[in-house]
Amino acid sequence: MSVLLVWAWPRSSGEISVDVMPDVTIREILESARDAANLPPAIVSELRGYGVWGRSRQGSFVVRDQDRIELYRALTADPKEARRKRVGTKSSKLSG
Repeated sequence: MSVLLVWAWPRSSGEISVDVMPDVTIREILESARDAANLPPAIVSELRGYGVWGRSRQGSFVVRDQDRIELYRALTADPKEARRKRVGTKSSKLSG
């Protein structure tokens, strides 16, 4: 079985194809990739969650062949507040 680990950090992005045994969990894959020195240390230390094909998953999730495991980091800004700043509004309500 083969799965893909992907991440996009501000200073690092990448993907690693990993061959795994059937019935393996996300947590086991990450431990294996970390031990094999395939993952950059900064990715491991800043990891805040993971998902499979865009859906948030727990570490106990059992992956399937050809799954795309996405590694998530903590948000640096509130997305709603960032959008308000770009648009130039100060409140969440639009004026009518």
